[in-house]
Amino acid sequence: MGILIVGFYFLNEDDDNDDNKEFDDKAWLNQELESIVVPDNPSNELCKKIPLSNQEPYSERYRCLALVNHDERFCEGIDEEKEKLMCLAFTKEDSSYCKKVEGQEPKHVCYMQLSVSTKNIKFCDDVDYLDTAEKNENEKLKCYMNYITNLYAWDKSNEIKTEYCNEFPADWEDRDTCFALKSRDVSLCNNVANCLTFFEQDISFCNEHSELPCCIKDRAKTSRDVSICELLPQPDRDNCVGSYCTHTELDVNICDTIIDIKERQDRYLELAMNLANW
Repeated sequence: MGILIVGFYFLNEDDDNDDNKEFDDKAWLNQELESIVVPDNPSNELCKKIPLSNQEPYSERYRCLALVNHDERFCEGIDEEKEKLMCLAFTKEDSSYCKKVEGQEPKHVCYMQLSVSTKNIKFCDDVDYLDTAEKNENEKLKCYMNYITNLYAWDKSNEIKTEYCNEFPADWEDRDTCFALKSRDVSLCNNVANCLTFFEQDISFCNEHSELPCCIKDRAKTSRDVSICELLPQPDRDNCVGSYCTHTELDVNICDTIIDIKERQDRYLELAMNLANW
């Protein structure tokens, strides 16, 4: 029995040593990353507010600093592998890292965000992770529409090219939406609700809308009135405020009214990226 107990003791000691080494390695890496000098600007100030809880400032702070400064060194401070790969995709502007991300939804996010963060819609053309050509084409067009709606949100409709709209089949509603956003002309929506929602409408417009929280969020943004978000219960209210403060007024004081800490932290990161890139 004594031998077994001693053996168990030594195994625990080895485990403790491994844990201590991992802790020391992280502490050393954090010290190295914290010593990197970054420009004194609103984006980096936001990044350095993260985390908003008492957790150690590992992944989220460094992901923010990496994306804002396009500095891959900060990606090393990210713990989760898929987040690290996505960070490298954005900082290196290389979609091959999106291919390495496991899971359909993370891949979807990676290509969407990569095209927007690099202002390069052609990264959408690299989508090929689904099992049929038709599914990949549909996913590519979702990526295109995400890019186009971001240009519209940033008052950059003049950068929406006719060739982008022509990517959509002639019988698709998204084709009309693309041309409407390009021209900022609601009459081109042809009464399609998913197009009309990008333009200012009365709140009653949402009465027949299939996705009420999204519709209310659009009413807040198109009216430039964040108080409209108060019509929604949580967590939709916070999501509405977060979308508004990161896409409409780009105002950290509005983001600060988000109640959920994780949502507020995520919006800090998004706001920091948008201030830096757009």
